[in-house]
Amino acid sequence: MRRLRFIWLALIPIAIASTAFLALVHAEPVLEATPPAAPGCLVDLTKIADPTVVNLGDTLQVTMVMSHTCPAFVPPLDLLFLVDISNSMTTGDKRNRLTDPCGIGPDPGSDPFPTKELPPETPGTPTEPVKTPPSQVEPTKAVSNTVPTRPPVLPIDPTQGPVVDPNPTKPPTPPIGTPGEPTEPVKTPPSHLPPTSGPPPGYDRDPGEDPGKLNLIRDEAQFIRDFIREPAVQQAAASGQLRIGLIAFESRPHTIASMTSKLTRINSGVSRLENLPHGKTNISLGFYRANQNLFRGQKGARIVNRAIVVMSDGKFDQRTIRGLRQRKDVLHFAIAMGPSPDHAKLNDIVTEREYQLGWKDYQKFVEYYGTVMQPPRAAQMVRAVIRDDLADNMKYIDDSASPPSPTSTFQAGVIEWRFEPPAQRITMTYEVEPLEPGTWPISDSAVVDWEDAAARTGNKSFPAVQVNVLPPTPTPTPLTPVPTSTPTSTPPPSATATPRPSDLYLPITINAWPPAEPTEKPCVPSESTVDVALIIDTSDSMLEALPSGGGTKLDAAISAAQGLVDQLKLDGRDQVTVIGFNREAYVATPLTGDKARITAALQYLPNTQATGTKMNEGLEAAYVQLTGPGHKPENHASVVLLTDGWHMGPSDEVREVADRLKAAEISIYTIGLGDQVDQALLLEIATGPDYYYFSPDASGLEEIYRRIAQYIPCP
Repeated sequence: MRRLRFIWLALIPIAIASTAFLALVHAEPVLEATPPAAPGCLVDLTKIADPTVVNLGDTLQVTMVMSHTCPAFVPPLDLLFLVDISNSMTTGDKRNRLTDPCGIGPDPGSDPFPTKELPPETPGTPTEPVKTPPSQVEPTKAVSNTVPTRPPVLPIDPTQGPVVDPNPTKPPTPPIGTPGEPTEPVKTPPSHLPPTSGPPPGYDRDPGEDPGKLNLIRDEAQFIRDFIREPAVQQAAASGQLRIGLIAFESRPHTIASMTSKLTRINSGVSRLENLPHGKTNISLGFYRANQNLFRGQKGARIVNRAIVVMSDGKFDQRTIRGLRQRKDVLHFAIAMGPSPDHAKLNDIVTEREYQLGWKDYQKFVEYYGTVMQPPRAAQMVRAVIRDDLADNMKYIDDSASPPSPTSTFQAGVIEWRFEPPAQRITMTYEVEPLEPGTWPISDSAVVDWEDAAARTGNKSFPAVQVNVLPPTPTPTPLTPVPTSTPTSTPPPSATATPRPSDLYLPITINAWPPAEPTEKPCVPSESTVDVALIIDTSDSMLEALPSGGGTKLDAAISAAQGLVDQLKLDGRDQVTVIGFNREAYVATPLTGDKARITAALQYLPNTQATGTKMNEGLEAAYVQLTGPGHKPENHASVVLLTDGWHMGPSDEVREVADRLKAAEISIYTIGLGDQVDQALLLEIATGPDYYYFSPDASGLEEIYRRIAQYIPCP
């Protein structure tokens, strides 16, 4: 007994080591670390106060500008293998006919893919019992718990199913094994299908499609196994960037594995392919089931690249292709199996003809996985929320927030703007009144939170801005009058005789010069001041990308107009109003000499984008500004209008406003951008031929605005 005890103690560490080894063998492979996520949107924030010094009781305007760019990203990939397991993909041998209709698979311990044919039977040699699925026909007699030997088993007709013994009284053959020992009952999987007449599923062969000469299902399984062993595939699945599904189809579809990142499920799923029924090829039902799996629970939930890989010999009924419904947001590939696949039918499935590959083109398929199946997407910002928490000693001026409600709300001292989606540049303004003298921050905090199309989120704080609040000037004390002494009386002076004047004659020379005529003082640009209206087209066409890259036509126009602003005397003398127009006009800022406010107004123009081009609306808004109370009479007034299209409406309404501007002695400069402008109309409404400029592309805008900046002080 002591010896047996020592033996058991020695076996314990061996058992532990064996268990650990088996766990490592069946565990998921060790994968590389998850790669860092792609960077999200880059956000630039500006915040200014106008003015920065105010008297107590006065108000000031706060301007906040947000601009952003979002780099492209590669969305996750949902890849589904749609595998053909029809008759033509099999050899029609016994292992293919005796299938598992319920998808349970072979008994534990058996080889699902034997590599050698069974040896010929020797008379009198005991054989392995045949495991057959239960018949869906109502049984007429009890099933014996013993397994007969090979001779009594009747042949199987592949078109009719198993043949029932016509002589039920025939005595059973003794069971296999040692005489007198009980035999193991036959294990038959339960049927999950409702009883129907006819042969049981798994024995049903469609006589319209003959078996093939090769077992192509094994090749399909090996192809998929090789793919999921690729390091890049395993790493993508581990990081959540890849999900794989497996659907088999013959006369009906079979879901082997729904979309999953667990590659072990796919690996075990391909082992069941040969154990499924093999009927006629119905590609339409296969695609229907594949799309169900690809889009289940994913409506609007995330942005995903999707691809279906069909593995087949293409020998399916042409009618099933006509009923095929393929989604345009899914890439379709085909792996042609076997020595003589039907390439013409497979070409009807793929998205592009080059997406049909042979089963030996494995490396090309892996290359497509890394490039074609995972195209980058533009990552637009889909949501931005800006919150400005005002300081306690700053009073918000009601309804002063821009953009107004419903984009903006004010509650409990917090101004909030919501943009879904936000423009590339957005400008927000509001007014506050300081409540006590001193130097104070305007806000306790100002933050933007955002989310892009890749579900990446971020937040950033606006720079802090302070304002100097001056106390009220004390009222001067009135002066007390100083008393004056009473003058003393003095005797009047004595009278003296006044001398009598006498006549004097002096020589006088008179030179009669002609009267001087007033001359006009010459205009000196450095001494002259201007009020200029910058009118910029913000219609849809201005958002077209430039051929050379670097933004849109509207971006180039804003940049060129900013160059004109930089040359003005914005020290209290020159003034600018910024106006955007499409089907209507929008005054981004009235006449002002504040350069920061003008810049913010120019940057806000993309937010006014809409369809239509109504030049008269932009000119009318400029007329109101340049003839209103904000105009300085000592300043020359000018209009600079830029457009890239034709006026939407009768041209007379443009001429009528232009004539009123000219009658008010306001100079009109016009700029045509691109080859789709009405040059005749722009030349006509300009003050003169020298006041019209044409730029075939955006490269010449900087020079045009620079010249206009030199001319407007002395038109």
